[in-house]
Amino acid sequence: MAKSFSDRGSTRPSRYAQLVGTTVTDLDAVRRERLSSVSEETDGDGKRRLFIRFPTPHSRESIQTLEVSNWLMAPELAVAFAEMVVVWGGDKSEPSRQTFINDLNHGFFQYLARNDRPAPSLATLNTAFINGFIEWLGRMEDGAYVLAAYTRLHYLGAVRSVVSHLKKSKQYRSQLSKDLHIRRNPWPGASRQIAHPTKIIAPADWIHLHSMCIEACTQIMQTVEQGWTMLAEESPEPNSLASHLQQLDALFPTVIGSFVKLQQLDAPLARQIGTPESLATLRTYFHPSPRDLVPFLLLLAMVSFFSGETLFATRRSDVSYIEIQGVKRLVWRPYKSRSRRRQHRSFPISDAPDSPTVLIPFIERWTARIRPVATPRLQEWLFIWIPVNKPSEPHGFESKSGGSKGAWQNHLSAFLIENELPHLTLRQVRTTGLDNVHTWFDGDLLALQAASGHQNPEVILSHYTSDAARKRHDERLGDVMTLRSRWRETDGIIDPRTLPPNQDLAAATPGWRCFDPYDSPVPGQDKGKLCSAYGACPGCALAHLNLQDGYALARALQLKVKIEQAQTQLPAARWLTAWAPRLQRLIEYWLPRFQDETVIREADQWDLDDLPDLE
Repeated sequence: MAKSFSDRGSTRPSRYAQLVGTTVTDLDAVRRERLSSVSEETDGDGKRRLFIRFPTPHSRESIQTLEVSNWLMAPELAVAFAEMVVVWGGDKSEPSRQTFINDLNHGFFQYLARNDRPAPSLATLNTAFINGFIEWLGRMEDGAYVLAAYTRLHYLGAVRSVVSHLKKSKQYRSQLSKDLHIRRNPWPGASRQIAHPTKIIAPADWIHLHSMCIEACTQIMQTVEQGWTMLAEESPEPNSLASHLQQLDALFPTVIGSFVKLQQLDAPLARQIGTPESLATLRTYFHPSPRDLVPFLLLLAMVSFFSGETLFATRRSDVSYIEIQGVKRLVWRPYKSRSRRRQHRSFPISDAPDSPTVLIPFIERWTARIRPVATPRLQEWLFIWIPVNKPSEPHGFESKSGGSKGAWQNHLSAFLIENELPHLTLRQVRTTGLDNVHTWFDGDLLALQAASGHQNPEVILSHYTSDAARKRHDERLGDVMTLRSRWRETDGIIDPRTLPPNQDLAAATPGWRCFDPYDSPVPGQDKGKLCSAYGACPGCALAHLNLQDGYALARALQLKVKIEQAQTQLPAARWLTAWAPRLQRLIEYWLPRFQDETVIREADQWDLDDLPDLE
């Protein structure tokens, strides 16, 4: 018989029984007492079982039940740990609670099961015991950790959370050993070992995925919208598609039922439709299946960069419209449970096939028919669907909603195989999208933080920086080091810091551009080393000018004057050999190529610093 610890007579009542004289500071405990519970039960074989229960009023099951009977191996700790989980988990999501229980099961209580020492009590749970647990977590075999860094930190973190709440508990803190301390960082550098960037999708596959999703979404929308038109027809032809749709609409006001149900309600119509597969095809006109929603979710993930869980749990109320300077925009602000804050995106109204302003209104109308029979929570979700094989009530792509993440994985795999795409996940879609942002904004961390919705930039660096982005960072660092080396070797003559934006920093002469500055044909330059032939660009086969850039023209004219002045400053042989041909090339070839009057006027407006002397 089940008996709550808050109900039974006990010489050691739980914190939930101590409600006499409750103060304002105890209101949270009162709330949790009413909403959550820890209970011990005895099964038919007389075996003791321990359960933690949380109310989940918006899910298919009204109660989330977590069995922790294995904790009874440490009877002096089991109830205390369970009650602290209740305190910790009152405001957490169902998956977070389950993950927390798993971390305790596979970590601390697995250690107790394999430890030869007697199970500790609260009084004997001390620093030495915790250090033994830490050593067990950090055990090594064949020179490598048995448990990954991420796993070790999470297993220890779960115990740290429980101990932290025990120390705050009025009931249990006096029973704890005063010598109970958990080291803050038992594995220095372990958090950095977690960083295994998600593999990004290859550019060709990204383009193909985008194309296939647009094609699938467009086809579905055209089909469904055609069905909406047929449902409004008057007196359709007997045994036509429009006639079948209208009869199904009359028979099933919400969810289009199974073929067996159709045979019971209207046998002649069932014979006309023919097979369960044909009926499943007709259901698409009324409401989506999980397979139907796959391309929509992929497209929205590609343009929003939201995580899968954030997308799956998007509510209709998360989408609104605003007007900025006379331009209407769609605002999308879904809640991300992991960060406990809303993400933010806005999109201009557009008829582009991948625009959320096209896809989201369509999905909301498409799913409107089945919302009345969904659970209160799912009625608010944007992405709901009806199973193909057992059409009954709406589901979502999450286990706690009555659907399953397995459903998403299965239908995603089917879509990828059908369109000859490699295996990929929504996490890869998000990471690839953020990698594109990294490219578009030249590695700007603030731009990445805004696009990802992360509060801590360290998360971006450790988890969402792809190998390609890391290589781009390395290349940039290498470029900066190379530019600085050339600056030092030329005694500051070639200084890229003085150049305006969008100029070629690698070119040896301001205003010029170079096709390959590491393979200069100028005599005296080393292959594989950044060219340092300042002023030699007019006569170099790899150099060129942007003819639409006023700055380039201004610098070219300035270089012409500088070469002419050098005639009186350099030995005649040196000037005639090195600089006369470059001056001739500049005057006869490069300068006459600037024909645009706008560019010429822009060049006159530049106030340039002087060029260094020529050698």
